Formats: sequence, C-alpha cells, structure tokens
Amino acid sequence: MLTPRGKFFIFLSAFCLFLSWYTQSRLAYFICALLFSILIVSYILFRLQINNIECLRKSGATASEDDVLDVGITLANSGFFSEDSLSISDSFPTDISSSTKHVFVGMVGKGAVVNFNYKGYCQKRGVYTLGPVIVGKNDFFGLFRKERRFYPPSKLIVFPRVFKVGFFPLGLRSSMPRYGRMVSRRSGEYEEFQGIREYVKEDGLRKIHWPLSAKHEKLMVRHFEQSSSYMGSILLDLKEADNIGMGKDTTFEYAVKISASVSDYLIQKGGNVQLLAYGDEPVLTGFGQSKEHHTRILETLAELEPEGQLDFPAALTRLEPIIPPSSSLLVFLLDNDTNSQNMVRSLAAKKDLFVIEVIMSSSSFVDLAPAKEVLKISYEGPNLIKYYCSWRQGLEGIFSQSSTSQHETMAA
Repeated sequence: MLTPRGKFFIFLSAFCLFLSWYTQSRLAYFICALLFSILIVSYILFRLQINNIECLRKSGATASEDDVLDVGITLANSGFFSEDSLSISDSFPTDISSSTKHVFVGMVGKGAVVNFNYKGYCQKRGVYTLGPVIVGKNDFFGLFRKERRFYPPSKLIVFPRVFKVGFFPLGLRSSMPRYGRMVSRRSGEYEEFQGIREYVKEDGLRKIHWPLSAKHEKLMVRHFEQSSSYMGSILLDLKEADNIGMGKDTTFEYAVKISASVSDYLIQKGGNVQLLAYGDEPVLTGFGQSKEHHTRILETLAELEPEGQLDFPAALTRLEPIIPPSSSLLVFLLDNDTNSQNMVRSLAAKKDLFVIEVIMSSSSFVDLAPAKEVLKISYEGPNLIKYYCSWRQGLEGIFSQSSTSQHETMAA
C-alpha cells in the first residue's frame, strides 16, 4: 500500500509530467523520467520484501486471572536477503476495555531466527484469540509499505482466580445419614471392589455372589466401598438482567470465582461435584472428583457469559432432573429475588436437599459501594445456610474458617 510519502511522490511525478508536456522542456522530461523510475524500482522492492519471513508465537495455552504470561514471537528468514527495519506487532486481548498492542522494531538477517518477547497481563477470565502477528516494512524509498499477517496457534483460556476456602459446610452435612435414614447410593458415586464377605440383611440380592454362596453353603456378597459419599451441585444463573455491577466486580463474576474455589475445596475433600447452568442451552459438566474434573469445571467457567434470557426459576425447573435427591445444592441469588428463593426452598423440600445460598446485595452492586453491616453467614434450620456477599467484599474472608460454635452447629 502507498505511504503518505508515496502519495505525494505520485502527485509530484504527475505534476512534472504535466509541466514537461506544457513547457516541452528536456529538463522537465528528464526529472519526470527519473521520478517514474524511482517509483517503479520502489514498487518492485515492495513486492519482493518479507515474502520469506515465517512466524511462530510461543505462549501458554492456559492461565489464571491476574497472571502475567510470557509471550514469545519467533521470526525466521528463509530468503536470500536480510530484512531490516521490520515492525512487529501483536495484540493481547485480555484487557476488559480493549486489547493491549505490543510493537517491536528489529532486523532478521539472511537465514537467521530472531526472538521477540513481551509480558501479557491476564486481567479477566475468558477464552481469547491472540494476534494476529503483523510484520510490516517500508521499501527503501519509503513510498510503499507491505504488511503480512500471521495466525500462529493463539487460543488462550484464562481461568477464574481460585481463592483459598477455609471452611465450607457442603461436604460435612451430606456425607452423613440424614434424619436417621440410611443414605442410599446415588447416581455418580464411585464404588471400589474390596472383596467377599458374608451376607447381611441390608445388602440386597444384587450383590450376592451365587457361585461362592453355593460353594460355602451360605450367602456371600461382593463387598464394595464408596469412594465418596458426598454429592454437590453448583448452579449458576446466566440471565443477563440478573448480572449487576461493572467489569470484574459483577454478581456473575463473583459467582464464578466462588464456584471455582468451592469446587476445588470440595474435590480436594474427595467429593463428587457438578456444575450446572442454563442459558440458551443447558451447561452440564457431570459429576467428578479428580483434578482433571476440576480443570474441566474451570474451562467451563472461563467460557460462560451471562447472556441468557431464561429466568432462574425456569432454569431451575429444567435442571431439576439433573440434581440428585438427598444431595447438596449451591445457588447464587439476589437479595431482592424472593421468587427464586422460594423456588429453591420448594425444591429442597421436594428432593430433601441441603441448600447453600450465596445472597448478593443487589443495591451494593448497583451503587458500586460495599454494603454496610452485611452478615457473613447465617444458619436457617438444619437444611439451609446463607452466605452474604456485597460489592468488593473479600471473598476469601467470607469463606474463612468458621468458629467452633458454628462448626458444632453444622455437625449436630
């Protein structure tokens, strides 16, 4: 493409051509020919430059919020001539408001490989595409500028930041028999074979090992141990109108961070955890209790955006079959959304759920000011706990270790 200098040069050449025609001056013809010769040579050089440049970007595929990522750009020149005065630019788009552009100027000699490095700040969770890398150069006379765009592998997943959870009662309650009843095996739990033992009345016929029973002339059963007796579901509200706040300080962003941190805490305790949400389509991770499963939860949280139109009660109704009975449920609700709160209580009574509600102070996120005298945690009956959260309130402090009396209350 033409540079501003190139446009002026063409205008000057055209003016000299007109002047030579009008005056019939040999000097004017000579100047006109010289200018057009420079223009042609400049165009040929423009067409030949940076054709043999190859580009590769090196960076991590994943990071967490507030991480500083090292990004490397490698240029290789496979041509017969050195390429100097190159401008190299790359964009790092994890800034909330706009991409951060990094620009370098350098030379890549014949057959040489040159590295350029910069640091990118991962400001906000999400799935991003870096670049493209743009390599540009002006010709010798500065009349033309050539740019090439390179699209090396550039997908970057920024996970939500996981904070330390000191205390969370989800696993404590649901790992015990409730109200004196036997806790039955639920879908998603894992059993490991431990051996053969004698039959007892509670085993049921399914576990009887009939060949060994015939050999020993008494009923023998296969003995299994459950690797986890805890099952918990984390439910996110994806309705766009329910997301209040600005930038990283919104009700949904807080819910994402809490979900990432609580799921990590519970999986470390050996629990089975699933993440649920409903936008235009259901979002289901399934149950799991491994580090790989937590990574899958983080990847899902990185991609989620509150862009749905479905009300939370309607989403809860559609996801109800996925929530096992006699399990735990973590939900995020606005303090003024009594309809959703009543819906959760109705579902808890219907399916015998242990419910943890994180109540977001709507006025605090609207006014962008911390709420005054907000409760940290409250216990309402044997099946319901509430955590309270306001704008820019330290989440790690909310989910810190409870007092001995609170711990005893939960264990009772």
